[in-house]
Amino acid sequence: MEKKRKKRADDGEEPAAAAVAVVSPYFQKKPATQKKRASGEATEADPEQGGLPINEKILEMISRFTYTGGPLKKEEVVVPNSRSNGERKLSPYFQQKKGNTEGNGGVVGGAGGGTLGERKPIDEKPQSRAKARPSASARAKAGNVVKVSPYFQKASDASPQPQSDGRARARGKKAVKIKVSPYFQKAEGEVPQPQPQRKARARKVRVSKKRADEEGEGTEAKRVAKRKKRAYDRRRVLTAAEKRAEAYRRKSPDNTWKPPASFHRLLQESHWHDPWRVLVICMLLNVTTGKQTAQYLDALFKEYPDATKAAEASVETLESIIQALGLKRKRARMIIRLSREYLDESWTHVTQLHGVGKYAADAYAIFCTGKWKEVNPLDHKLQDYWEYLWWLKDRRLLK
Repeated sequence: MEKKRKKRADDGEEPAAAAVAVVSPYFQKKPATQKKRASGEATEADPEQGGLPINEKILEMISRFTYTGGPLKKEEVVVPNSRSNGERKLSPYFQQKKGNTEGNGGVVGGAGGGTLGERKPIDEKPQSRAKARPSASARAKAGNVVKVSPYFQKASDASPQPQSDGRARARGKKAVKIKVSPYFQKAEGEVPQPQPQRKARARKVRVSKKRADEEGEGTEAKRVAKRKKRAYDRRRVLTAAEKRAEAYRRKSPDNTWKPPASFHRLLQESHWHDPWRVLVICMLLNVTTGKQTAQYLDALFKEYPDATKAAEASVETLESIIQALGLKRKRARMIIRLSREYLDESWTHVTQLHGVGKYAADAYAIFCTGKWKEVNPLDHKLQDYWEYLWWLKDRRLLK
């Protein structure tokens, strides 16, 4: 901008303006008097300000604190401890106690037992606070009134309630009135009613006339408690279509399947050659362990080696052999009936025989017919052997 202005001024277009320097007020020149005061050289008063020189001001300031004579120590002002009439000033608290000195033997409240204002002799031992305090009877004779809180005043005016705790009565404590909810106040006057018990579901059973005469009852319906049905797994129950599956078909004479022995050592592995024995073992293993059943298999098959002799067996003899396994009557009759139906040539699937369920049918397919690929057993022991067969199949060890 400055170059343009100079160029215009040289060309005659614009007159050159005088350059004015802008200076900060701090750097502007100060008056000579101010400089001298700042440096301490000024000794005379500034004619413009009209004040005294600095040295005179300092002397005037110091002269205010100089000693000019008179007493150096303040006199102690003694405040009289008594009134103009000669009586000693007392606090309102001690004024109230002064009227009760008759019952206390002149004691106003001091621990030493002297009157107010008296000093105890040096040789006299101070008494303890417990001894100096008057007894309750002395305070009662003196007419002292014990101040009681308004809360306890209301409690003392109320009529005492019968105490429920004998210990509080023995101590002599006053009974405290207990606040009871209105709900329980109504319940105190009422007689508690017995809660109705829920009855078990019952079913009607028709009693025969002969039995009713023996028991001394009529032929009307008798209510018997109904048992709760036990939940069962539907997978363990074969449908009608599953019972006719090819895996459960009767074993043909030309079937040469021989199950391999395994380290599981199932009881059916040693009796695979006779399907009737496999079915009987499955009946005995129901709700029984293999270790218990193995103890009585030899005696059973020694007495009844095949289905022909088992079909002619007596129930009592069969019960005596399997008695220790439990359910002897039911199992004995099932074995006899199974043997008779097994000898019949009319059945085509093993599921048609009496007492044969999914467990026995799967065992029949695995150990007798060799159609183990078409079944999926649910029993844990039978499933272990079934997986063992698949293990052999994967390694091409099964013929």
